[in-house]
Amino acid sequence: MKSRPRQIRKGRVKRYVEGAGMIVVLEVPVTYAREDPDEPLLEMQTLKLLDEAQRRANAGDRRWLKKVGRIYEAGAA
Repeated sequence: MKSRPRQIRKGRVKRYVEGAGMIVVLEVPVTYAREDPDEPLLEMQTLKLLDEAQRRANAGDRRWLKKVGRIYEAGAA
């Protein structure tokens, strides 16, 4: 009996960026490889977005960060 090839699965995961008294939560797209279906893989475009988010979080650019994620201020309850 032939086994069916595993499908490439796509999904979304949360990634966190910290800087300038805040934490930003971003939901980013991922792909799960056939060889390791439990390990999410990030594409280059997603890595660039996370890098830009880190740079802007360090600079305190809340306006831009609100467009790509959810901001949690340090010390806020």
